[in-house]
Amino acid sequence: MSRLLGLLLLVSTIGVSYLLFLMYNETYTHLQIEPTKPVTSVKPLCTFALFRRYNAEHHYFPRGGKWTTTSGVSHYDPELCRFTHPRISRSTLGKCLMESRVHHVSLSGDSSGIRNQQAIWRSFGTNCKNVGAICIRNGVDRGAINEMKSTFGFLMIHMRKRCQLKPGIKNQTVYFEQILHIVMPLNATGIDALRPAQCYPDLFLIFMPFFHVKVEPLNTIRTRIRMFMRAIKRVVPQSAKIFYFNTYSEFESARRGKSLPFRGLRYDNMLAAEKILKMNDILYSELEKDLLNTSSKTYGFIDLFNVSSDRASWSTDGIHMIAKWHDTIMSMFWQTYCNSFYLNEF
Repeated sequence: MSRLLGLLLLVSTIGVSYLLFLMYNETYTHLQIEPTKPVTSVKPLCTFALFRRYNAEHHYFPRGGKWTTTSGVSHYDPELCRFTHPRISRSTLGKCLMESRVHHVSLSGDSSGIRNQQAIWRSFGTNCKNVGAICIRNGVDRGAINEMKSTFGFLMIHMRKRCQLKPGIKNQTVYFEQILHIVMPLNATGIDALRPAQCYPDLFLIFMPFFHVKVEPLNTIRTRIRMFMRAIKRVVPQSAKIFYFNTYSEFESARRGKSLPFRGLRYDNMLAAEKILKMNDILYSELEKDLLNTSSKTYGFIDLFNVSSDRASWSTDGIHMIAKWHDTIMSMFWQTYCNSFYLNEF
């Protein structure tokens, strides 16, 4: 009897051990084959405060990202942050400008800058009424142009449009104007001649005219940038926000028509794109002190040279870009501005 009980106990022990082994093996196998779930994180919204932090860490304009298409609209997706829409809507922009109490926006730049201004006007569609063009110093005849270039160091053509915002019960008029300059001024005289100081814009967007000044030596360009920035600070009131944009790339492969003779030309033994990259580096180095100052109202933007690097197919002549480029860049700017305003980061 005792032998039988011992045998039963042995069988029971073996059975329990085998059962535990099966349970452990099943659990272990399950743990081994279960796929790892990726950890997803949402990028922060693009803001100028975020750009400042990037400047402090990397000592350059924010770079890195890719072009993508959403609902048939091409747009740029930065590595650093995100935009909520491929294009900012007319109603969103109007509401943002009204609530941030913007009444006057100036944009300076060369012919590429004019295209950015046109992109702003397109964003308002038929709500933006043309109120004509005012040409400083007796029009834009050749004599006047030469006089302005010799006196001010740059050409000024003052074009203005009035946009009536009606997102709610109240109406608000915002004036958008274009200041054309093909080189950087050596003093504040030309800038100050545009209007009395009390009429300066709430937002001043400055697109550097590096396509035109690349023929000059780099040390001369540094001096011009430095003097240009000093001139802006002297004449623009402290209440204004100033935004600097570096220059996007030129494309030798896209040169055609009148620009074809410039294909392969070198400037300081560099192709145009290489020289522009050097000038962008100088621009950043001269701006960095202001960009790292959190109380400064001078701001930088995303590195447009980097953004444009694979957009040769969008270039019409090696320099100028199709409207889609300018629509994208200005939408990126306005979304960054509005994000910064609504997050109280200004």
